[in-house]
Amino acid sequence: MINAYANYFGNLGYNIHSRNFFNTLDTLENVCLVSFNNPETRDEFTPQAKKMLWRGATIDFNNIAVCLEYGNLMQKFYGRKRIGYTVWESTLVPKDWINQLKQLDQVWVPSSWGREVFVENGIPDDLIKVVPEGVDTSIFNPDIPKIDELDNGNFKFLVVGKYEKRKCSKDIILSFSQEFNKDDPVELVLLCHNQFIKDFDIVKEIVKLNVAHLANIRIIKYLPSLNDVARLYKSCDVFLMPSRAEGWGLPIMEAMACGLPVITTCYSGHTNFANDNNAYLTAIKRLIDIHDPVFFDPKIYHGQWAEPDFEHFNNLMRHVYEHREEASKKGKFAAKDMKQNWEWSNSARIGYKHI
Repeated sequence: MINAYANYFGNLGYNIHSRNFFNTLDTLENVCLVSFNNPETRDEFTPQAKKMLWRGATIDFNNIAVCLEYGNLMQKFYGRKRIGYTVWESTLVPKDWINQLKQLDQVWVPSSWGREVFVENGIPDDLIKVVPEGVDTSIFNPDIPKIDELDNGNFKFLVVGKYEKRKCSKDIILSFSQEFNKDDPVELVLLCHNQFIKDFDIVKEIVKLNVAHLANIRIIKYLPSLNDVARLYKSCDVFLMPSRAEGWGLPIMEAMACGLPVITTCYSGHTNFANDNNAYLTAIKRLIDIHDPVFFDPKIYHGQWAEPDFEHFNNLMRHVYEHREEASKKGKFAAKDMKQNWEWSNSARIGYKHI
């Protein structure tokens, strides 16, 4: 029996990571689940979730335990062998994270880049293992149906994810508006949110940028399920995520699994699975100090992340728009790569080996 501690329910990155990893690990050895949060809908309370949670009634703290959580919240779990599984996106890991992670028996991170960052910040080399994340190709695959209402004949660039500086949300919109105009049969489709900003409204953000009159921008405010998100991927032509840094980059992997050519950056966690063979990689100009008052206290130094070369990014958007057959082939290759090499079963096998 393996004790698993996580925010298991919900649709944020840590939630999706936790749910898929521990569900799959449960097929290799029984998992006793302790969830730090509760389901918001009945649909989340699946038979497998019930089974794993029910084992918590007789939890044995002498079992090996894996906690998938922020690095400064590792005090919340117990086990004869304590493994912390965490994700981080800058070059500087906070001291309170390092303090707690050093006291564990193992530390797992999803990417080789993440491992290098943690070692450079003082985590002993022999303590840290790379256990990648994965993708559920039963949901995200090239054979899913499109959303008919989106089929207007336009070429579609898609952005899915949190609206924030790290993911270059504003920069993508500005770049698209510079490269394409209203008369081009092309549009930017946005499924962006930020639940950490009170009263966040993507429409208001577009108004602030004063670009709605320059280019075709379509806003998708809400989709009820991951199946619907997968259909959205399939309904578009190219996925955009030129992030300044990613601990892993689940949406990038989901888009690739659906067969979309992806334009992302050649830096940080997602370079474990995104390369020149299966994606279009935007160059970075340099590393820059992090300044994002929404998530980071401006009085404190938070390390660095990448500054993408947006001229190169614009050129790549134009290239895939004008070379659609080439882009389509790259997307199909990416889908095969995700199916063959990056299923959650691969993640669970690697983690189980380290246990």
